Amino acid sequence: MEHYTKKKRVYITSKSYLKRMRGFCMLLAGLSAVACGFTLLALGITFPSLGIVAGIGITGLLLIRFFWKNARSVSLKAGNIIMKTMSDINVVVPVGSIREVKSSAFLGLQLTRIRYKIDGGLSRFFVFTRPQELSPEQVIKDEIAETRKMKAVAKEKKKEANHKPDSVLTQIA
Repeated sequence: MEHYTKKKRVYITSKSYLKRMRGFCMLLAGLSAVACGFTLLALGITFPSLGIVAGIGITGLLLIRFFWKNARSVSLKAGNIIMKTMSDINVVVPVGSIREVKSSAFLGLQLTRIRYKIDGGLSRFFVFTRPQELSPEQVIKDEIAETRKMKAVAKEKKKEANHKPDSVLTQIA
């Protein structure tokens, strides 16, 4: 397979991915608020209903926080993964720091989880995509393999360049 990320950027997620994730978080907040309202209307304002509403609200907030923290827009270029967080912070990670890439299908979407180590800490993120010809997992693993291959070739070239003839004593003997 031709190495496709050397010069141009390859987008694993679409350019509007973060906008759609923000919309999903807003939808989740709206659904949580509607569920709380219907619970109060159906059960009235009693202590058990307030407990149920608090549980629904806390669960909704935790889900929104999870998606907000872990969703990233991802692209590959020249052996690096370029990520943009929901807070508009850009992170560039070398492909060699990736520790694990896993994909699974869920409700017609493909969920790819990626763990990487940077600055001594282990971080993770996930990407929801539609099933494609090449999954994000395959693209990232191909990039890792190509980067390792390029490093091995560079190391071999360096070794050949540093090759010195044997010392005079071993040539005489």
